[in-house]
Amino acid sequence: MYRILGGINTDSDGAGYKKIIIKPYLLGQFLEADYSYDRDPMYALPKVKRVSKSLTYVQTDIQSYYGRISNNWKIADGQVSMQIEIPANTNAIIYLPTNKPSTIKESGAFIHNNLKDITIKERSEDFTSILVGSGKYDFIFPLFDK
Repeated sequence: MYRILGGINTDSDGAGYKKIIIKPYLLGQFLEADYSYDRDPMYALPKVKRVSKSLTYVQTDIQSYYGRISNNWKIADGQVSMQIEIPANTNAIIYLPTNKPSTIKESGAFIHNNLKDITIKERSEDFTSILVGSGKYDFIFPLFDK
């Protein structure tokens, strides 16, 4: 769960979570089994179909050699809030699902005005990636709507 929904992974250049990548799957869908069988149910596997029930929050963490890494996100009232913790002596690239970096706030301040060590790395149609050092971050931004 922490790798997909929380998006917590290690960069191949920084083994052991020295360099962290956080790229959560915010609008995940549950899978539901359909137990109508085409043949004898004793030998058939259930069919799996997608159900359009979006997740509204996820709490994930992992204990690495360097310390706790966490990503807790919530969608409410058209806003995404993400509380992220990066352990000491590490850094992370965080992919936020918005193509408007000017709308991203961290601890109540827009990231382009923020005094914390936050660098915008890349902006695309689907996300904005930022580089952060160790610490606790509280991001909020409008829900991405394609």
